Amino acid sequence: MKTMLSGVTRALLLVDGSRRTLEGNVALVIPPVAGILNLLACASFEPSLETDATGHTLSLFFLLQTTLFIALTITHFSGQSLPVLTRSRIFPGTPADRFLFVVIVNLRRRIVLALLLSTLFFLAVVYRHTPLTAVAAIFLYGLLLCASEALLATIMLALARTPYPAASGLALGGVLCVGCSAGLLSPDPGGFLAVLPPVNWAAGGVVAAAGGTVFGFFLNSTLIAATGALAAIIGSRTA
Repeated sequence: MKTMLSGVTRALLLVDGSRRTLEGNVALVIPPVAGILNLLACASFEPSLETDATGHTLSLFFLLQTTLFIALTITHFSGQSLPVLTRSRIFPGTPADRFLFVVIVNLRRRIVLALLLSTLFFLAVVYRHTPLTAVAAIFLYGLLLCASEALLATIMLALARTPYPAASGLALGGVLCVGCSAGLLSPDPGGFLAVLPPVNWAAGGVVAAAGGTVFGFFLNSTLIAATGALAAIIGSRTA
C-alpha cells in the first residue's frame, strides 16, 4: 500500500500518525465504547429488519449509519485534517496527494473502524439465516461508506478553498442533519428515503439479493460504485 502512495502523501500521513501518538488513554477507550453503543442501537432495528420485505427499514438504517459517519468525518476534517493541509500548502503536492491523505486518515481512525465493524457484525447476525443476503448487506454497506467517504472528501477539500473552511464544513453538516430530520419527520418519510439515491440503492441491492434477483443487486452495486468513483476522480483532480 505504501509503495502506491507518493512521498507527499506518506509525509502527511506521518504527521497525522505523530499527532495520534500524543492522544491519551481516553482516546483508546472511546472507540470500543462507541462500537458497543452502536451495536446496541443497531439491535433496536433487528425485529423490523427481519420482516422488512420492501427495504424501507433498511433504507432508514443505512441513512442513520451514514449520517453518523458523515458527522464524524466532517468534525474530524475540520478539527484535524484541515490544519495539516493548511500548513503543508507550501510543500509541492498534487490534488491526488491531498485527496488520498483525507480519505486514508479518516478511514483508519479507530472510532470509524469500531463503528464499521460493529455494524457489519450486526448485519451478519440479522441475516444469518440467509447467507447470500448477509454477504450482500455487508458488501453494500461497505461500498456505501466508501462512496460516502469519496463524496465527503471531495466536498470538504472544495470547501477548504473558501475563506472559512472549518465553519463551512460544520455548516454543511448542520444543513444535512436538519434536512434528514425534516425528511424523516415529514408526512411521507418513505418518499423521502426513496429520493436518497446511494442509501436507496444500497437497500435496493440487499432486497434484490434476498429475492434472488442478481441483476438488481449488480445494478445497485454498480450505481453506488460509479458514484464513488466519479467523486474520487473529481476530488483527486481538483483538491
